[in-house]
Amino acid sequence: MSDKIDLQNDDFILVFDTNVFLHLYYYPYDESMRMLNVIKSYYDSIWLPYQVYEEFYRNRPKIDSDMFKKQDALKKDVSKIFNETKRKLVDKLKECEQIGFMTIKGHVNGALQSINDIQGGLQVIEEEIKSTKEGLENWKGKDQQGNSNDKIKLLIEQFANDEKDREKR
Repeated sequence: MSDKIDLQNDDFILVFDTNVFLHLYYYPYDESMRMLNVIKSYYDSIWLPYQVYEEFYRNRPKIDSDMFKKQDALKKDVSKIFNETKRKLVDKLKECEQIGFMTIKGHVNGALQSINDIQGGLQVIEEEIKSTKEGLENWKGKDQQGNSNDKIKLLIEQFANDEKDREKR
């Protein structure tokens, strides 16, 4: 007898912690949808305790505000640190030029270019933050028929409704 579970042939029940579902919101939308589809593929083997349902609805609203606050604070802090550092470096490098360290002029220009390269990298980070926010907006939106795009929430509701049906039988 093998110690491994054959997910195709064995009888089993999967029980997820609430955070499995809540953390799907933190991944890029496409990746979350891929993981959600894997979960759905085992739908008949999943049991969702009522506590998971309750915790999901209690904590779901915090996802947006917490994530947006953390992202905005991070963006603000990084920009502040970068701008202060850039200003100080540029001032010191110009000071070196002014007092006659002509041999380092090429190095000063190289350092200034490096600062600009870092700024470009920070712009990439800002775009990633923006993309994550847009991904959260995808979850909040509605399709053309007015149905929620929040596939995670819809799956939780489906589990809860199916559980209610099973209890009635």
